[in-house]
Amino acid sequence: MAGVSLEGYDEIQVELMNEKCILVDENDQVIGSDTKKRCHLNEEIEKGLLHRAFSVFLFNSNNELLLQQRAAEKITFPLYWTNTVCSHPLQFEDKDGNVLADQPEMEDENQNGVKRAAIRKMFQELGITDDQLPLEE
Repeated sequence: MAGVSLEGYDEIQVELMNEKCILVDENDQVIGSDTKKRCHLNEEIEKGLLHRAFSVFLFNSNNELLLQQRAAEKITFPLYWTNTVCSHPLQFEDKDGNVLADQPEMEDENQNGVKRAAIRKMFQELGITDDQLPLEE
């Protein structure tokens, strides 16, 4: 992991690789967290490191699917065409790296944690507000 350099990549994209993904076992039970960078290293994937992720497929009233082309600045899969939005529910920390008590994206009941993460990313990437995406639906 330490040997993989992100030098030369977009600063924002490098910072996003420090977000903490939620690590799970083969039964989707939370076992910890680690950086998005480590979670996406082939050597870790080959060892069986699993983390939560999601994909959103947004259809309009004509049943047309909205696809996105990933930005050239992306570290993983730049310029690939992909689903509407994909990302990860996160474990949140304060600026000093301490895990926060409130972890809204780790809630398992009714998959509310991953729903909150999808709503967060829909706003970040498409400007769709949370009032347009009720958690219950």
